[in-house]
Amino acid sequence: MKFATLVARARKEKVTLLGVGPVSENAVICTLAVAREMNAPVIFIASRNQVETPEIGKGYVRGWSPGEMARFIRENADGAVYFLERDHGGPWQRDEERNPYLPEEVAFRQALVSYQADLKAGFHLLHIDPTRRKNTTLAQVVRDAVYLMGEIEKYRKKMALPPVDYEIGTEENYAGVMEEEKFCWLLQNLLGKLQKKKLPRPVLVVGQTGSLVKMDCNVGCFSPRAATRMAALAGSFGVGLKEHNTDYLEEHFLLQHRLSGITSANVAPEFGVLESKLLLKLASEEELLRERGRIRHISGFKEVFISRSLATGRWQKWLDQERGNVNLENDYWRLKLTSICGHYVFADQEVLEKRSRMMENLKVLYPDPEGLIREEIKKALRKYFHCFGLENFLKGEK
Repeated sequence: MKFATLVARARKEKVTLLGVGPVSENAVICTLAVAREMNAPVIFIASRNQVETPEIGKGYVRGWSPGEMARFIRENADGAVYFLERDHGGPWQRDEERNPYLPEEVAFRQALVSYQADLKAGFHLLHIDPTRRKNTTLAQVVRDAVYLMGEIEKYRKKMALPPVDYEIGTEENYAGVMEEEKFCWLLQNLLGKLQKKKLPRPVLVVGQTGSLVKMDCNVGCFSPRAATRMAALAGSFGVGLKEHNTDYLEEHFLLQHRLSGITSANVAPEFGVLESKLLLKLASEEELLRERGRIRHISGFKEVFISRSLATGRWQKWLDQERGNVNLENDYWRLKLTSICGHYVFADQEVLEKRSRMMENLKVLYPDPEGLIREEIKKALRKYFHCFGLENFLKGEK
């Protein structure tokens, strides 16, 4: 099934496609397992911070390049139907490209090198997101998106690579709803300029529905009414509405997604945070085993995991309050912040080694400690597949 065909069917049948961030190997393996179990498709949405070509730098997920991620998913798919998407592709989308801000020429060149690696890896969907330009405007977003798509298509044709579908970003994420007039203006101008240049029409356009992820909760206010209007407007132009920041929304809001006509929605940090919380819980159980004499030596995982996580500084992007309230010497804050940014260091070699030792120690209590983590991730995933109406979506498909 082609991705554009999948989107068209989702729009027609009023289901919401699920995009899952490959925040860890466990997240990928569990997503594939639930997709098989539910007989449903899934989209893996890899950001440039997660997965990147070595020509630019490494991502935090196992240091995977786009090709390596594609190969890992393919080798573990076992019949699951999946699609690969570059999420938030574009200039200044890697954290390090904004600290300090790269010159425009360099930022755009790196973005295109990244997209080229995605094309070679066989990605099905590219998210064109030029919203990280300083003080950008909606008109500038349209110009940048058209330029990027033109360069990508030029390279794709030159290298005789298969066609790819596109998703267009509109504004940086914030806890609000995009004004209907602005959304309409964007669609008219973007699609008009793409048509003039004979470039592909995107299958998805991102719209702000009120959701926003901070810490380990959704601090936004999802608006079914606004989502319905935006989805209808996007549909009138022949494209689907895409929502980002869907993590942690309550089930009654998730059920409203398909009723509102949202074609696709992304969930990513929730699964990394869940895995981090479970690891910290297991680390506490390991400490109890040592106190009670059930094991002789503790792994030291907890201390290394916390120190490496906090040292990344990446917890700052998830704060929902002023940093002045954070105390890195306080045990509550150290655990809280580790739970929201622990997934950034899952691939750290010492973290991996300590984790392996901890799992061996925990076999005193559990036959398969890692299996416990995977079962909890699967539970969290099933909620989204169910609420989005994806169960048996592939019934009858070959």
